[in-house]
Amino acid sequence: MDIAVGIGTVALQGLHVVFGALGVLVGLIALVMRKGRATHRAAGTLFVWCMGFTALGAIVLAGRRIVSTPEDSIFWVTFGSVTLYLIATAAIAARRRDGHAGWGDWLAAVAMILVSGAMMTWSADLVLSGRLGILPALFAFAAVGFAFAISDFVRLARRSRDPLARITRHMIRALGALIGALTAFAIQNSEAFPPIVPPYVYWCIPAALLIPIGLAYRIRIARGRLRVPGLVLVPVAAEDAGTEPEFVEAPP
Repeated sequence: MDIAVGIGTVALQGLHVVFGALGVLVGLIALVMRKGRATHRAAGTLFVWCMGFTALGAIVLAGRRIVSTPEDSIFWVTFGSVTLYLIATAAIAARRRDGHAGWGDWLAAVAMILVSGAMMTWSADLVLSGRLGILPALFAFAAVGFAFAISDFVRLARRSRDPLARITRHMIRALGALIGALTAFAIQNSEAFPPIVPPYVYWCIPAALLIPIGLAYRIRIARGRLRVPGLVLVPVAAEDAGTEPEFVEAPP
């Protein structure tokens, strides 16, 4: 029985690495491809499935070590949960153009608020007591999940169906999942990097490189300089020149 469990764990670890690497590759392809084209949609769909499997794998693998390495395991469970939330909400934002929200959206947002809030509280308490290690990173990832879940809860409560917000939500969540995958690689391979700076510096590089790209896309879309399928610009009156153009959802 122990041999079978060991073989299963090794197999899951191998698949976790393969799907994670493939997810990063197709995620980068989706990032640079023209938005809405067949290549972008195909790469994005594969990215969702790869990241979903990788995140679930991280949760299962960490759960097996929860007794022997609780802090490290809880970090990866939180990391996987936040990544799953980001990739799921990114996919929903891309596909659900009518803005309809069901009970599943409410359940996911509330669950992420509770889980990430608990992890933030727990990790902050340990950090304040003088224990560092991976705990600051745990707090940061939990805070990301908490912020996105609160944003979703407010949107659901307001029944917002702003098409520009939908596209922005899709883009930021997918980019967040990609940053998370690259950050996970940096954390797992910290010892392989030159020890000229603290490991935390390497962990921040993916976010430092990709967040400006996401902001640039958002600005170009809002100013009408980047065409996105499904969004139609509404002309702005001359006296309102200088304001951001309004958007409406195009028929499928």
